[in-house]
Amino acid sequence: MKPTGNHWDGPRAHPGTDGLGVRRYREAFLAWSGGIERRLVRWIAVLAVLLALFQALLRIPEIRIWLVAEEAREGVPAEDIP
Repeated sequence: MKPTGNHWDGPRAHPGTDGLGVRRYREAFLAWSGGIERRLVRWIAVLAVLLALFQALLRIPEIRIWLVAEEAREGVPAEDIP
């Protein structure tokens, strides 16, 4: 067997699972992924609130006229639409 440069020449049972580097990597990854997760949750909450707000705005007839182009053609036969 070729020497691997480790302190012994036998294969390790779980390479990379012992040592300070793994601990630092795990902590750095958890800090990074925690920040990403917080941003994703915040964006999902903002989008849900905006969806609810715009759905509520469509229930008001005075505002719906300005938001929906099809409102003016509602109930008009197809041959009368320009």
